[in-house]
Amino acid sequence: MLDASQAPDISAAIPSYLESMQDMNEMVQTSETEKKRPLMFELTLWLLYIICFILKATWRVRIVGMDRRRMAVSSSPTGSFLIASYHENAIAGILTHAGQKICTMVSHSKDGEIVTFICQKLGIKSVRGSSSRGGKAVRDEMVEVVKSGYSGAITVDGPRGPRRVLKNGIVDIARKTGAPVMPLVSVGDSYWVLSKTWDQTRVPKPFARVLVYYGTPITVSRDTNEEQFKEYLAKISDAMTRDDDLVRLRFDEFWSSATP
Repeated sequence: MLDASQAPDISAAIPSYLESMQDMNEMVQTSETEKKRPLMFELTLWLLYIICFILKATWRVRIVGMDRRRMAVSSSPTGSFLIASYHENAIAGILTHAGQKICTMVSHSKDGEIVTFICQKLGIKSVRGSSSRGGKAVRDEMVEVVKSGYSGAITVDGPRGPRRVLKNGIVDIARKTGAPVMPLVSVGDSYWVLSKTWDQTRVPKPFARVLVYYGTPITVSRDTNEEQFKEYLAKISDAMTRDDDLVRLRFDEFWSSATP
């Protein structure tokens, strides 16, 4: 782990650079038939990955709720679970789960190209699609991946929002696989907010304490009807909002008793 006293003072430039990527994204073409990325965009991908790698190396990470995660795995017919995270916490969520047997659902948007590249370098599998482009196909692909033993990770209000408004995908995948939904909060005690993004993305600062909080697993019945479907969405949404508020309110208390 890097020591704060030895680190160059580049932290002030990072949030501005990350926000500038919203403009840089216009350079990339994400067509399925594209064979080669533009050189400048390729360099940008590597630079963003390096920034993420350095950030992760400086963070002090602790975990709350590993017992709940183990409970989700033991109760799942696939031995896996579905992480439900708000889009604003995606950066911390991805970086703190590097190298685990997890598959993310990433949109076909320009931002999705960046996320897919970083996930690949971190050892995280990705499937591409969204509610607006190839929604059913990507859900079906995620179902098969989860049934094979991977846990799924879904930003439930992505890819374009509205912020903290859940899409149907996670309930549908949970219903078809039997994998429990695991609300997740990954947040630092100090972080930047990228104010130009629709989700107000939160990025833990260098040397931040980062808490990974697993909520209570929610199992969706296979024979869920339309009315129950809406109830599950509301239940997951309420749990995620409650957990997020709880972590921010009691961060120091959770940190002191959390697992390194």
